Amino acid sequence: MITNGAPADSAQPALDTSAKARMWAALGPVEVDLFEVYSAGPDAPTEDEFAAYETELGFRLPDDFRDLSMSSVGGVYVCAREEVWPEGVEGYVGPAWTFLRGLMVFGISVEMPDWLDLRLRLREARERGPSNFAPVFKLIRNPRL
Repeated sequence: MITNGAPADSAQPALDTSAKARMWAALGPVEVDLFEVYSAGPDAPTEDEFAAYETELGFRLPDDFRDLSMSSVGGVYVCAREEVWPEGVEGYVGPAWTFLRGLMVFGISVEMPDWLDLRLRLREARERGPSNFAPVFKLIRNPRL
Protein backbone atom coordinates (compact mmCIF):
# COMPACT_ATOMS: atom_id res chain seq x y z
CA MET A 1 0.00 0.00 0.00
CA ILE A 2 1.27 3.50 -0.89
CA THR A 3 0.42 6.59 1.22
CA ASN A 4 1.41 10.05 -0.02
CA GLY A 5 4.07 8.50 -2.25
CA ALA A 6 5.76 6.46 0.51
CA PRO A 7 5.28 2.78 1.34
CA ALA A 8 2.88 2.28 4.28
CA ASP A 9 5.60 0.55 6.31
CA SER A 10 8.07 3.40 5.73
CA ALA A 11 9.70 5.00 8.77
CA GLN A 12 8.75 8.44 7.43
CA PRO A 13 5.44 9.86 8.68
CA ALA A 14 2.77 10.51 6.06
CA LEU A 15 2.88 14.05 4.70
CA ASP A 16 -0.08 16.17 5.83
CA THR A 17 -1.16 18.14 2.75
CA SER A 18 -4.41 19.50 4.20
CA ALA A 19 -5.26 23.19 3.88
CA LYS A 20 -4.83 23.54 7.65
CA ALA A 21 -1.30 22.06 7.54
CA ARG A 22 -0.34 24.28 4.61
CA MET A 23 -1.68 27.37 6.42
CA TRP A 24 0.30 26.51 9.59
CA ALA A 25 3.42 25.99 7.48
CA ALA A 26 2.93 29.40 5.83
CA LEU A 27 2.20 31.22 9.11
CA GLY A 28 4.99 29.61 11.11
CA PRO A 29 7.74 31.97 9.88
CA VAL A 30 5.57 35.16 9.88
CA GLU A 31 7.31 37.95 11.78
CA VAL A 32 4.66 39.97 13.63
CA ASP A 33 6.82 43.10 13.58
CA LEU A 34 6.57 43.01 9.76
CA PHE A 35 3.00 41.73 9.36
CA GLU A 36 -0.37 42.28 10.97
CA VAL A 37 -1.75 38.82 11.80
CA TYR A 38 -5.12 37.72 13.14
CA SER A 39 -6.87 34.35 13.36
CA ALA A 40 -9.80 32.76 15.18
CA GLY A 41 -7.48 31.13 17.71
CA PRO A 42 -9.36 29.35 20.49
CA ASP A 43 -12.66 30.92 19.32
CA ALA A 44 -12.79 28.80 16.15
CA PRO A 45 -16.29 27.53 15.37
CA THR A 46 -17.54 24.11 16.38
CA GLU A 47 -18.90 21.62 13.86
CA ASP A 48 -22.45 22.71 14.78
CA GLU A 49 -21.67 26.41 14.35
CA PHE A 50 -20.08 25.80 10.96
CA ALA A 51 -22.98 23.56 9.90
CA ALA A 52 -25.38 26.41 10.78
CA TYR A 53 -23.42 28.66 8.40
CA GLU A 54 -23.62 26.03 5.66
CA THR A 55 -27.39 25.81 6.19
CA GLU A 56 -27.61 29.56 5.56
CA LEU A 57 -25.27 29.13 2.59
CA GLY A 58 -27.35 26.33 1.11
CA PHE A 59 -24.56 23.86 0.41
CA ARG A 60 -21.61 22.14 2.07
CA LEU A 61 -18.14 23.59 1.58
CA PRO A 62 -15.11 21.39 0.76
CA ASP A 63 -13.69 19.41 3.68
CA ASP A 64 -10.31 21.17 3.51
CA PHE A 65 -11.97 24.57 3.92
CA ARG A 66 -14.20 23.25 6.72
CA ASP A 67 -11.18 21.82 8.58
CA LEU A 68 -9.24 25.06 8.17
CA SER A 69 -12.24 27.15 9.29
CA MET A 70 -12.77 25.08 12.43
CA SER A 71 -9.10 25.31 13.44
CA SER A 72 -7.26 28.05 15.28
CA VAL A 73 -5.92 29.39 11.95
CA GLY A 74 -9.40 29.77 10.48
CA GLY A 75 -10.52 33.31 9.79
CA VAL A 76 -6.96 34.40 9.14
CA TYR A 77 -5.70 37.84 8.17
CA VAL A 78 -2.07 38.46 7.21
CA CYS A 79 -1.02 41.83 5.81
CA ALA A 80 2.32 43.58 5.48
CA ARG A 81 2.55 46.56 7.79
CA GLU A 82 2.40 49.96 6.06
CA GLU A 83 5.86 50.96 7.31
CA VAL A 84 7.34 47.76 5.81
CA TRP A 85 5.40 47.57 2.52
CA PRO A 86 3.92 51.00 1.72
CA GLU A 87 0.94 51.29 -0.56
CA GLY A 88 1.89 51.92 -4.17
CA VAL A 89 1.93 55.30 -5.81
CA GLU A 90 -0.70 56.07 -8.44
CA GLY A 91 0.77 55.56 -11.90
CA TYR A 92 3.49 53.21 -10.67
CA VAL A 93 4.17 50.31 -13.00
CA GLY A 94 5.60 47.11 -11.64
CA PRO A 95 5.10 43.38 -11.23
CA ALA A 96 1.59 42.42 -10.07
CA TRP A 97 2.88 40.86 -6.83
CA THR A 98 4.18 44.27 -5.68
CA PHE A 99 0.57 45.47 -5.36
CA LEU A 100 -0.52 42.54 -3.17
CA ARG A 101 0.01 43.24 0.52
CA GLY A 102 -1.89 40.45 2.22
CA LEU A 103 -4.67 37.91 2.41
CA MET A 104 -7.92 37.46 4.33
CA VAL A 105 -9.55 34.04 4.65
CA PHE A 106 -12.98 34.78 6.09
CA GLY A 107 -14.04 32.85 9.18
CA ILE A 108 -16.52 32.41 11.98
CA SER A 109 -15.99 33.06 15.68
CA VAL A 110 -17.52 35.07 18.50
CA GLU A 111 -14.65 37.57 18.40
CA MET A 112 -14.29 37.72 14.59
CA PRO A 113 -14.09 41.33 13.36
CA ASP A 114 -16.93 42.24 10.98
CA TRP A 115 -14.53 42.76 8.06
CA LEU A 116 -13.34 39.14 8.40
CA ASP A 117 -16.68 37.48 9.28
CA LEU A 118 -17.71 34.78 6.79
CA ARG A 119 -21.41 35.19 7.61
CA LEU A 120 -21.41 38.93 6.96
CA ARG A 121 -19.47 38.51 3.71
CA LEU A 122 -22.13 36.00 2.56
CA ARG A 123 -25.00 38.36 3.40
CA GLU A 124 -23.31 41.22 1.54
CA ALA A 125 -22.73 39.00 -1.50
CA ARG A 126 -26.35 37.84 -1.48
CA GLU A 127 -27.53 41.47 -1.44
CA ARG A 128 -25.69 41.93 -4.75
CA GLY A 129 -27.33 38.92 -6.34
CA PRO A 130 -25.42 35.65 -6.58
CA SER A 131 -26.93 32.91 -4.47
CA ASN A 132 -24.83 29.93 -5.51
CA PHE A 133 -21.50 31.28 -4.39
CA ALA A 134 -19.61 31.65 -1.11
CA PRO A 135 -17.03 34.42 -0.64
CA VAL A 136 -14.21 32.79 1.31
CA PHE A 137 -11.13 34.99 0.81
CA LYS A 138 -9.91 38.38 -0.33
CA LEU A 139 -6.53 39.52 -1.57
CA ILE A 140 -5.41 42.77 -0.01
CA ARG A 141 -4.05 45.06 -2.65
CA ASN A 142 -3.41 48.73 -3.05
CA PRO A 143 -6.88 50.36 -2.99
CA ARG A 144 -5.71 53.37 -5.01
CA LEU A 145 -4.74 51.36 -8.08
